[in-house]
Amino acid sequence: MNTPERMHATTALRGLATGVAWALTFSFVQNASASEGVRMATEPIAETGVQEPQRAPAQGASSPATLSASDGLYVEFGRGVSLISEDRDFTVTLRGRIQTRYTHRYDEDSETTDSFFAVRRARLALLGDLPSRSLAFYLQIGLAAGDMETGHPIPLRDAMVSWTPHRDFHLRAGQMKVPFSRERLISSSALQLSDRSLVNAEFSLDRDVGVQVTSQDLFGLGGRLGYALGVFGGAGRNREGRGPGLLYVARMQVQPLGAFTDHLIEADLLRSTRPRLSLGAALGYHSDPRRVRSNQGSFWQDETRRHALHLATDLFAKWYGFSLQAEYIQRDMGPTRSFAPPEDDGVGPERRDGWGAFVQSGYVFPSFTELAGRYTVVRPRHGESSLADVREAALALGQYFQQHDLKLQADVARRWEGDGRVTWESRVQLQVFF
Repeated sequence: MNTPERMHATTALRGLATGVAWALTFSFVQNASASEGVRMATEPIAETGVQEPQRAPAQGASSPATLSASDGLYVEFGRGVSLISEDRDFTVTLRGRIQTRYTHRYDEDSETTDSFFAVRRARLALLGDLPSRSLAFYLQIGLAAGDMETGHPIPLRDAMVSWTPHRDFHLRAGQMKVPFSRERLISSSALQLSDRSLVNAEFSLDRDVGVQVTSQDLFGLGGRLGYALGVFGGAGRNREGRGPGLLYVARMQVQPLGAFTDHLIEADLLRSTRPRLSLGAALGYHSDPRRVRSNQGSFWQDETRRHALHLATDLFAKWYGFSLQAEYIQRDMGPTRSFAPPEDDGVGPERRDGWGAFVQSGYVFPSFTELAGRYTVVRPRHGESSLADVREAALALGQYFQQHDLKLQADVARRWEGDGRVTWESRVQLQVFF
């Protein structure tokens, strides 16, 4: 076990290493951007995480990096490269994102450390828009190791076509994010910390192949009411399997104070004096999951028929630089009784019933520096669950040079596990989203 002196020294060295990495990276980005000037946030960024293709700016839009849209080409950092047809009825936009991260981990029990650099995400996205037919498409590939599933290195992440004939009815088909958890729907490019919470890691439904209908402004109430209904294959992304049962998902969203245009972007970069509030709830049912986390994780090795029930509620608020986000998710997985022997519950030793919750808050200063924190709990729901009891507290510091398109983040987290194990993790991450 550690002596107090050794623990304090280790913590100090870890903090020093993180601080040095932060300072060097900050200096590099600051010097690189000084000659061009930095455009601070004045409007919400595109909701790339939920596949909302953005049309090219109107003809005559001004930007230092813009070539005349009338010539069929529009270029701007943070909006990508857009090719526009002569009649302006078809637009194709290419965007790319790089997240470079330094990670330092320390295990108090074994007194071991681990430090490494990695490209956490490297993405290319192609967005297309055909307004006259109310059609759009979204294609995204992930090229980093962390973008692909273990043992299944296929880079395709999103491949979706959207048809919007009416304000209240948007039809989407293809591989996309399942409309369940708000934290998962928020793009990994628009986070306050370097990555999502442990709740997302365990309970997320992530991506799947299927169809959904959705609207962000149902009945034209000024964005106060939204919905999503989806049916998915249930095998997760990039999978052709043994025919798992279908995954059914429904999500409702209420924004009682009116339109909340940046409800899928963490951090209040608008610093608006108008308070915004969004409340969400989702329900999912998986009739025959073949993976230990419904449509995620390793595959079951038996032929037992099961079902999984998912429930999520969330809250998101912003006001004058302050943001508050909270979410609760629950998963119950059991046998399909008509197929399970009476003496066996038919679920197996990998049953991961449980619940998770987190609360996250931050404040963006006028300099667009943000201080944020998050507290997370993941727990099993009964003694048969193999889910571990885990808690985590994290503190983060971020600098937004150009909204989320050019930002630098550093965070440190302490994790407590049910068996008494305590680990620390510090991260510094630079993101460029062009």
